[in-house]
Amino acid sequence: MELWEQYLGSSYEMVDILKDSENGLVALIYDKIGRRVCVLKQRDARSKGIYEMLKEMDNPYVPAIYRLIEQDGKLLVIEEYIDGRTLADILRYDGMLNERTALHILKEICECLRHFHKRNVVHRDIKPSNIILAKNYEVKLIDFGIARVTRPSEESDTEFLGTKGYAPPEQYGFGQTDARSDIYSLGITIRRILGEDYHGSLMPILRKCAALDPDGRYSSVDELLQDVERQQGRKKLQRWILAIVTAFLLAATALHTIQEPKQDRDVDAADAFVMKDAPSPAASPDTVSSPPPQTQQEPSQTIEIPAPAMEEEIPADVSALRTEKAAPLQKWKYPSLNREQCTFSLNGAPCGTGIPVSASVWKGWEREGDMVRIPSDWNMTLHIDNRSASDFVSPVLEITYRGAERQSQTLSAATIPSGGSADFNIPLGDCPVSGKLFWLGVRLRDAKGASFYWEFQFYLE
Repeated sequence: MELWEQYLGSSYEMVDILKDSENGLVALIYDKIGRRVCVLKQRDARSKGIYEMLKEMDNPYVPAIYRLIEQDGKLLVIEEYIDGRTLADILRYDGMLNERTALHILKEICECLRHFHKRNVVHRDIKPSNIILAKNYEVKLIDFGIARVTRPSEESDTEFLGTKGYAPPEQYGFGQTDARSDIYSLGITIRRILGEDYHGSLMPILRKCAALDPDGRYSSVDELLQDVERQQGRKKLQRWILAIVTAFLLAATALHTIQEPKQDRDVDAADAFVMKDAPSPAASPDTVSSPPPQTQQEPSQTIEIPAPAMEEEIPADVSALRTEKAAPLQKWKYPSLNREQCTFSLNGAPCGTGIPVSASVWKGWEREGDMVRIPSDWNMTLHIDNRSASDFVSPVLEITYRGAERQSQTLSAATIPSGGSADFNIPLGDCPVSGKLFWLGVRLRDAKGASFYWEFQFYLE
């Protein structure tokens, strides 16, 4: 705390400390000049060269570096705040990801690493907690605190750093780390987010990524991506072959079940009486036989062969996913609801995730030194419309406030039946705000533990 206050001065305000350990400080701060929320990280001064390179690079897959401050053997890094969640948080609160999402993350991280591996830089700490899935589905790789430049002349790394379970053997003294070391950690990470029960088409690729012997892995992310593309091409071909075979079998089955036209017409009672009294052809040789009655045809049948369900593909240009309107890649584990059935309002008006509060409003709030308190009549409302076919059982709302201090509370409601609706009132009154930012986290859970998560930021302008 003293360090950042001493060197950052009045240009920044502390919002919240995310992590404070012997390895350094990670905090949210507010940039008064840039009028934005940033992340402050305290790093070893020896990593300055890596962060200077990051600041100069144009890499869309990592947070932008705004400022570096070096003093007394410490390096303070001020970088872009990414609005999203780490894969570790998603696994903890929402469960495993589906193959489509995992494939998207795999490709994006490969594109990210390509920028660094060309400069002989190895991240050395790829894991779920260092990968952020932003709200627009961009993928960001963070935390370059132990990244290093590879030196072919050295036999092993001078420091054995990394995360147990994700770092390859050579990172613990069995050799020097290089691009293949990041590929190992990436393969373990993707395997982790897919879950232990996953045995899909990516498994052969992930096994090769995580080979204990570096020579048994992909030599580069380009080679890895090429194998992914080949595998996806084979998978697409298999789906089309399956679709054709399925269509053929359905057609053959439908044709086999069509009944032959009836050869005999129904005879009513009058026809039966006439036929009974009529002479037989043998008794009247001069009688000319009438042609057989016309066969009554059955109505024509139309055979409809349903198109086989095709798996949705990630666009080749992943930039198409980088919009606010991009469809969710992760199939959230909600049996009853989706996000579109949940709407928020602030004091009766619809609100977004970023909520500016003008100076003319907040400067009139109750003050306690440098801190202000949100008025007692301020509240947010979560309105839920259950338009699904099943009941939303025993919903629970978990609320976290971060202003001058961290607070939390839990709200519960009765089961919302199919076709019903309900409101959660979230009180904001008297919450303390120190600095320029108030943060609100909201998690909605059902009785089975599935959840949705939102976060809101109030900016005091």
